[in-house]
Amino acid sequence: MADNRPKASDSALADEVLVPPRRPRSLRRVAIAIVGTYVLLATLIIGGTATLIARDRAQELRRAEAELGSLARALEEHVARSFGQMDTVLDALGKQVGENGGPERFGERAMHDLTSEWLLRVPQAAMIMSYDADGALFSATYKYPLTARDRLPDATKHKLATGGNVPMRIDLPRRAPDSERWIIPLTRRINHFDGSLAGYLTAALSTSFFEYFYQDIRLTSDDAISVLTSDGTLLIRYPSNEKQIGADFSRNPALLRPTTHATRFAERVSWIDGRTRIIAARGLDNYPLIVQVSRPRETALRNFYANTERIVWGITMLCGLLAALAWVVFEDVRRRERARRTLQRLAQSLEVRVKERTAELENSNRELLAFSYSVSHDLRAPLRAINGFSHALLEDYADKFDGTGRDYLVRVARASVRMGELIDELLKLANVARQPLDVRTVDLSALASDIAADLQAAAPDRQASFNIQPAMLVDADEPLLRNVVGNLLDNAWKFTRQRESAQIRISLSDQENAQLIEIADNGVGFDMVYAGRLFQPFQQLHSGQGYAGTGIGLASARRIIERHGGKIWAESAPGEGTTVAFLLPRRAAVVRKRRSAHHS
Repeated sequence: MADNRPKASDSALADEVLVPPRRPRSLRRVAIAIVGTYVLLATLIIGGTATLIARDRAQELRRAEAELGSLARALEEHVARSFGQMDTVLDALGKQVGENGGPERFGERAMHDLTSEWLLRVPQAAMIMSYDADGALFSATYKYPLTARDRLPDATKHKLATGGNVPMRIDLPRRAPDSERWIIPLTRRINHFDGSLAGYLTAALSTSFFEYFYQDIRLTSDDAISVLTSDGTLLIRYPSNEKQIGADFSRNPALLRPTTHATRFAERVSWIDGRTRIIAARGLDNYPLIVQVSRPRETALRNFYANTERIVWGITMLCGLLAALAWVVFEDVRRRERARRTLQRLAQSLEVRVKERTAELENSNRELLAFSYSVSHDLRAPLRAINGFSHALLEDYADKFDGTGRDYLVRVARASVRMGELIDELLKLANVARQPLDVRTVDLSALASDIAADLQAAAPDRQASFNIQPAMLVDADEPLLRNVVGNLLDNAWKFTRQRESAQIRISLSDQENAQLIEIADNGVGFDMVYAGRLFQPFQQLHSGQGYAGTGIGLASARRIIERHGGKIWAESAPGEGTTVAFLLPRRAAVVRKRRSAHHS
């Protein structure tokens, strides 16, 4: 009997042999599911968008009503204050004139001067006129002496004929007698002590005063502002329409009659421009006036229309993208398993490559370390021989050399010592990159004090002052930080030796997510033109000025600070000392940076 089980040699083809291809019926089911999902999503999106558009339209209209209502309240206060101030001025001026016998007792010149003085107190008034008890014009601020004597309208005289404290009369707008500008006459009765009629005072309210004010407070360029009397007569409108000033709109449906302390809203066709406007109206408490503010509906919905257009385009594009996505998903169903297997093979291959590369890097690091120590050992032996034989020649055969020869031997010995120091510094610089960081809280004040004490012990005759800020705690690797601070303080100590009193300061200040450490001295300084070379290996800015060094210390300091995730820089000027500053991140920032470097 034949054995049909798969053999080991067939394992590479096992998936293709055992997994049958997808049937067309399965693909049709997937297609139906994708199309059904697409139609459902499209329906939900379109329905939700329609609801959102309707809600946005209502909100935009409410926002416009709120703005117009606020504007109407502000205009109501302005109009009430302007008319009230005029009423107060006319009342006070009328009492002053009435107590002194009326306009005729003053005389035209005195009345002209008196009313001109009061006119300066009310910028909204264009002129003030006085009339005698018969209603004949007696004086006017716009002209002296008068050549024409107009008369007060009979309707105004009739309204003010009764005695007592009669309210101020607001007349229809008319042209000013001295120009073509529009004015609104406001008239009050002047009484004698006994309450009898002594004359009349009229203040002409300038409509241009209100127009300038309304020009500044309109929220949109299409807003219209109107002030009407309670019986529907138009007194002021901005933008101005001179044909309608003084017209009666009492029967116009666009005239709203609000109650006191309330704002009335409506949508009406404007009697001026024929546009459908949203209207907000408020009535004044003390005067028979109505303030109306209106805005065309299309202006109020301008942002809504723009947003709706963008939304419709966005929904159209979204539906198109959903259709394309449905097609992509459908195509992806057939390729997904194949792609999964390919990715699995690639992942396994990549993992092997990463392990191989890691092993290569570790081997390279070990070879580099062995090489550095080998070079160090191979170089130190001849250097020791050079140094030893140089000293032997100086000690045993000094009398065989002249002064020049002995000087050459001294230089050879010094050069060998300097070469040894340079090898030590290079090894330290190489070790900085390999040594793992052990970040913990370090007492920088104690560390700096130890280094300063060592420097002073090495040169007890020097006059130097170390100003070390107390209680400085930083997050760093202590041995590496000691290397940095030691190099920087050694430089500060070295470059201040020509000062009678060296001043070296170590301070710390908190920054955002970091700590700033500064080491400042009053040494020789340097030109900032060379600041870019300062932290490079083998760079010595003062090598020809008697300051010895290897040029490795600052490069090592920079590498250590950068390993901590910080940065280091210097600021100086020739003869003014140097400040070397470096930033150390707080422990959390250091750990994050190390982890990201490890993963990369």
